[in-house]
Amino acid sequence: MRRQVHLAGKVAVVTGGGRGLGRASALAFAAAGAKVVVVSRTKDELEEVVRIMGDDNGLAVTGDVSEETTAIRVMEAAVERFGGVDILMNNAAMVGPFLRMEEVSTADWNTALSVDLMGPFLFARTAVPLMRRRGGGAIINVTSGLGSYARSPFGLYCIAKGGLNQLTRILALELEGDGIRVNGLNPGVMDTEMQTEIRAAGPQTLGSGTWQTFKGYKEKGQLKPAEESARLALFLADPALSFTGEIGDADHYASLGFA
Repeated sequence: MRRQVHLAGKVAVVTGGGRGLGRASALAFAAAGAKVVVVSRTKDELEEVVRIMGDDNGLAVTGDVSEETTAIRVMEAAVERFGGVDILMNNAAMVGPFLRMEEVSTADWNTALSVDLMGPFLFARTAVPLMRRRGGGAIINVTSGLGSYARSPFGLYCIAKGGLNQLTRILALELEGDGIRVNGLNPGVMDTEMQTEIRAAGPQTLGSGTWQTFKGYKEKGQLKPAEESARLALFLADPALSFTGEIGDADHYASLGFA
């Protein structure tokens, strides 16, 4: 039986909240009673999510998640509009560029790591004092299986997600005494724009075998809808949970009560 999650009175911040898993999770949080601040660089997408949630329940803030000023603006807006922050979902990410490490420029490195690793750090660092004031909270870092093993030409993404796994563990260790739970969510392969981007890179960029693998996910119907993984995000946001420092997919969290 599925666990009922109640988020009435809670305020959530979701980065990359205009599409894919971020959008689906923001809507799931709102349906469970939370007020939700969605963040991305695309205003129209965010405004559509807020329209669905209702203006009383949602707030759109545009900005680059890799910039400290964005994290500050988002948290200030959450406090001003809804009174605080209880849940942070670090979802925004970029999967490219698809390069061998010797081909990676300093600019490539800085861009990828800034979005995929610096962003979650900045948002967590800014949110923690606000959560502490409210007696605790939950941080959900969206990671990937590629954070645990190497696959070329996804090197930059692998490195960033590996770092995010460690950030998750360290934050969990440091914040447990504050009642702030920090866990990593591996959504698996979803039918989102990220998968479209990977397939569009083609065999010349990815290599024939890797491209065929990702192309096969789509053709064989193996890509999950984002809403399925959003159920796991909602589970991890549940204030009734006590575990922290976990990283995994739906199967991993099934042993901790997810159904």
